[in-house]
Amino acid sequence: MAEYQENEGRLALRTDSLVEYRGKKMRITRVLDLELVLARDLESDEVSTVPIGELEPVGDSGLASGGEDLLNLSDEQWEEAERRYEFIRPLLKGRGGRKKVEAVASKAGVNSATIYRWIDRYLEFRVSNIVPPYIFG
Repeated sequence: MAEYQENEGRLALRTDSLVEYRGKKMRITRVLDLELVLARDLESDEVSTVPIGELEPVGDSGLASGGEDLLNLSDEQWEEAERRYEFIRPLLKGRGGRKKVEAVASKAGVNSATIYRWIDRYLEFRVSNIVPPYIFG
């Protein structure tokens, strides 16, 4: 598979890249050819064939460009990261669909959109970006 990655603010066309398609945040699951990718809608969990020409880089959604320096995290930040990870861990292997995300959100006392953000941040930057100060919900 050919990998295409450009600088910040541009598309990274590779498996697991976050992109926007017609206002929806999606994760590329497979590059099919030079014109098409398979992408999973982060909200509905639906997979679609998407034209590369209609993809856009993910806008500023609170994702840091590289996460926090793990050596500088306080004990409280580590505890919060571990707490969040325990909630999202069962969802990291295929997510389990919207109903499971809603159940986890209810258990965590947050909105399901927050769970999706935690998952996206974890997948993008691993543990360093699910710790405070990146709290949005």
